[in-house]
Amino acid sequence: MKTLICAGDSYTDVTRVGNSSSLVWPNFLAEKIKAKHLINIGSSGAGNYEIFSRIVDEITLNKNIDLVVVMWSEFPRLDFELDIRTDQWPPKGRTGRADPYAARRLKKGKNKFPQNYMNIHPQREVTHPSKYDGRIIIENGKKKVLSGLKHRISFEFITSYLTNYYADVNKFMRYAYSLQSICENEHIPYIQIMGCEPIMDVPGPARALVSARMREFKFEIGDGKWIETPDLEGLHHSVLNHITDHHMFDNIKKNFIGWPIFQELDGYHIDNFLELKDLKWDGKQGSRWPADLRISEKDSHPNETGHKLIGELLYNEYKKIYPKD
Repeated sequence: MKTLICAGDSYTDVTRVGNSSSLVWPNFLAEKIKAKHLINIGSSGAGNYEIFSRIVDEITLNKNIDLVVVMWSEFPRLDFELDIRTDQWPPKGRTGRADPYAARRLKKGKNKFPQNYMNIHPQREVTHPSKYDGRIIIENGKKKVLSGLKHRISFEFITSYLTNYYADVNKFMRYAYSLQSICENEHIPYIQIMGCEPIMDVPGPARALVSARMREFKFEIGDGKWIETPDLEGLHHSVLNHITDHHMFDNIKKNFIGWPIFQELDGYHIDNFLELKDLKWDGKQGSRWPADLRISEKDSHPNETGHKLIGELLYNEYKKIYPKD
């Protein structure tokens, strides 16, 4: 095999492993299928728009592609592509020196220009503004949130109903079907799979507990407005129904591993897969806090062992889908 192209978010990005190794599942898969060239365009923080954009660009920029693997991300993430053609290169950090991490993130694949996206996780930014994009101060004895740009965008999007799971599912289905159609039209072998839990902040084993707690939770935003977190359990079932009722549902082929990505629909995503493989998972707390296959208690990304298992999963499924290769 000549060229393997892999796309995804931080579950794919080699700069987001979080340990001394630079090996992620694309490396293990490339070794298994004996690929001569590995192009990993995984981008930490990426939503499905960025993932789709990067993989389509890369398909058009390369010849003799033997396999494309796309690991999709959480549904609600928002991506805004930025124009950085006139920015200094290589990018510099706070010390004024060249920042190799930023350079690796912006320059991936064969694209002539560095690509940069501002990624926003609206639900996280709104419910925890001080953690992700702002800070809390005490004014007249009361807590007040000083909002950053991402928090303000998230607040406006959510309160104006500009982001919602109905639209998120529609976009995801279009991306998945479009990628499938492009690869088949170009006669490129491909695999799709869902990476992290698609519905943000709702861990599978703890969904009922999280839902009960969040129904009682309200968070004061700096201008006095309130956000009440929706019924996550009801939201989950709504998403499942929308996926199965979607007019593209039956068009997604077996090349999508774990389709239709939810255990309740007899599918799975990578977080499900890791939980089942993790010897420390107790069935209640989940495999992220801490676990054999995650980086740490505070970092739920797969560690090198987890990435190796993901690579083996993808290789085994690849041989089922393309037995003659």
